[in-house]
Amino acid sequence: DWLRLRAAVPTIQSLRDRANFIRDDELSRALRHLHHGDKPEEVLEMLAHGLTNKLLHDPTILLRNGEGLSNDDRDLVGRMLDRFYRLTQTGSMHNARVPFAYEYLPVGTDCTKPAIL
Repeated sequence: DWLRLRAAVPTIQSLRDRANFIRDDELSRALRHLHHGDKPEEVLEMLAHGLTNKLLHDPTILLRNGEGLSNDDRDLVGRMLDRFYRLTQTGSMHNARVPFAYEYLPVGTDCTKPAIL
């Protein structure tokens, strides 16, 4: 069981690396706008919009086009994204507050230390 869990570590690291790359790119863009005198509120809105679009672009395209996926694989991807983002568990997500992962941890858990798989 431990080996099976460890097998996911490279994928987790790649996912985090990709998200960090996107974050750094969007942050650099936002800082350039601030240095040029754009309003901070507008820059924050642009930053949030850019992060959302870039982080959701690939999963959205995969679901929409499903290139190279069988119907079963596309359904699996849809179910996985549903679970990852808690899309149906909370009903309508428009006004729902999504709990952070650490909120599921037992009281007293030290969230400042990384989990070791």
